[in-house]
Amino acid sequence: MTKPAAEPIPVPKGYPDDVFDSQYTQIRKNARGLTHNLGHNTVTYLKELFPVIDWIPRYNLSWFTGDLIAAITVTGVIIPQALAYATLAGVPVQYGLYTGLAGMFFYFLFATSKDVTIGATAVLSQLIGQIIASVNSDNKYSPISIAITIAFFQGIIEFALGLFRLGIVVDFIPSSVISGFTTGAGLTVIIGQIPGLFGIQGVNTNDPSSLNILINTIKNASTLSNLDTAFGVSALVFLLLVKYTTQILARRYPKLGWLKWVGITRNLVALIVFTGISYAISKDAKNGKYPITLVKTVPAGLAGLAVPNLTDAGLVSRAAQGLPAVIVVAIIEHISVAKSFGRINNYKVSPNQELVALGLVNFLGSFVGGIPSTGSFSRTAIKSASGVRSPFAGFISSILTLIALYTITPALFWISKATLSALIIAAITELFSPPEVIKQLWDIQFTDFLSFWVALFVTVIFNIETGIEVSIGFALVILLYRIARPRIQPLVQHAGKWYSPDQSHGLTVASAPAGVLVFRPEESLTYPNASYITEKILDEAKERTRYGGVVTKHSNDKVWSDSTGLAKKTDLSGERPILRSLVLDLSSVNFIDATGIQALIDLRHELDRYAGHNVAIHFSRVKPALVRPINYFLQTTNSKKVIAAVASSPTEHGAPTGSTWLPQDATKFIHSNVSDAVQSLAV
Repeated sequence: MTKPAAEPIPVPKGYPDDVFDSQYTQIRKNARGLTHNLGHNTVTYLKELFPVIDWIPRYNLSWFTGDLIAAITVTGVIIPQALAYATLAGVPVQYGLYTGLAGMFFYFLFATSKDVTIGATAVLSQLIGQIIASVNSDNKYSPISIAITIAFFQGIIEFALGLFRLGIVVDFIPSSVISGFTTGAGLTVIIGQIPGLFGIQGVNTNDPSSLNILINTIKNASTLSNLDTAFGVSALVFLLLVKYTTQILARRYPKLGWLKWVGITRNLVALIVFTGISYAISKDAKNGKYPITLVKTVPAGLAGLAVPNLTDAGLVSRAAQGLPAVIVVAIIEHISVAKSFGRINNYKVSPNQELVALGLVNFLGSFVGGIPSTGSFSRTAIKSASGVRSPFAGFISSILTLIALYTITPALFWISKATLSALIIAAITELFSPPEVIKQLWDIQFTDFLSFWVALFVTVIFNIETGIEVSIGFALVILLYRIARPRIQPLVQHAGKWYSPDQSHGLTVASAPAGVLVFRPEESLTYPNASYITEKILDEAKERTRYGGVVTKHSNDKVWSDSTGLAKKTDLSGERPILRSLVLDLSSVNFIDATGIQALIDLRHELDRYAGHNVAIHFSRVKPALVRPINYFLQTTNSKKVIAAVASSPTEHGAPTGSTWLPQDATKFIHSNVSDAVQSLAV
């Protein structure tokens, strides 16, 4: 039997005329639109790559004043933190300054955030230190050569992601995972700084396992240096005391504006005071035997610049091993910081353009000795609080940092490493998620709460690299499960409107007419969930209606796995109606793929066999993009060939199953709302 040619179906009311256009036609229209506006789109795209072109003509003296104040303030924080984070990464301290210099100099040209300050950060530097320790156990290469090679390739990949507008990858990492990971990474950094804070020797602070660092710290506690401990603990107490005291007093006495500046400059004040004390007690040391652990010689100016060595395959291979984790951590930190301060200060950042900026900063920075860098939360917060007006403040900071490299490097010799450990610990507390955020996760969604703790514990127990891999993997598993196992809501009626059972508490509700079932899938119908959704609908149909197909006494002609229709197993009582029609509310469905349509076709066949007649499937609240695939379903399932496959027998309404009903008008099956769909089925 040949399938008759389908008659054209009129466009349902309220839908555009091209709703039934083929995909070829749609692609051709889109291509024509792109080529027609190619010149304009190209110019727009190029302008987006250089946001500075948009705002620099409007730059004025008022902006410059705010930028200068912010730049001076944040530079006072950049210098001590750059030294500390370079130590954390296991490279000479001057490379922390080179990283900050490159980050601020290049970023302002491509930035969409006025607040972000790019440079070495605690978490990223700790990760770099762990990677260098694991891939360079034979010490064949210098740590800085590995670090800048990582930065080179990191920059290329981040730039490519931004250039091709693939910033969407960031959206696959939920905020709960980011909060848990950053909190766990913060704890890892603090544990790694305990030996330095107390002057404990013989501990590998770049050991991937925080537990190993903690255990070795306890084992080597006998090597504790009293003077280093005094410097480290005193500096830490000072930093935390000033931070929280100024915050409390500023909230209680808002008119005392100077309190904010006391809190902002605490890092610079601590560095100056404790370096002065260090110099006083160490300047007379003989034979280089200083009473405390010092930073020592820092090359003046740019004398220590290094560039990537891309000709050494062994070096490139080692650098590549840690590249994925570095890229993910850098992107998470940077985009999180940029979005957070954009939200706080009422402007919008472009994640794609920020990836372009971050990529260029790392790529170009690697040629001046810059190690992997990203947006810093603590320095960005200080820059924002200082009243920054535009990204140009970063350029001013880069000039001030360059001046510092040529003028104050002799003084950096006397900085106590214990003081740097205190600076790192005090700064890392900014990354901890406050209790109210954790409680919020518990109140909103348990899986988010669980994701937070998985990310935190894995990061602390194992290492930062494993933490980010496992936590993102866990989040993706949760996401896929939600997509693959959505809820399918049977709907009930109240006052002419249709509700899911969990929305109808306290309402006097009525079900659909006898033999009519109404369902609302809560997800798009795609290959991960299509079978699950249709199977749940079929199970519900069998639960709510009775079998209406052919009843036999023997199973000779039955499929071995199908017991429906056997006399001894079939309920033929009239307590439940025979299924007549099915209504699917597609208000929550945004996409249907080929697997989804095939699952609907299979569902229709199963329902026809179960009910013993053609079960009409009607759709309500169908989005325009879904009309064409739904039309394909209607044309396929309502053909003479399909219906003839159902055994001929009387139906509940007396119509033989061998009859055909080709759709002549799509409005018979596609409705604006559930009520219209059900009303069209009234007998």
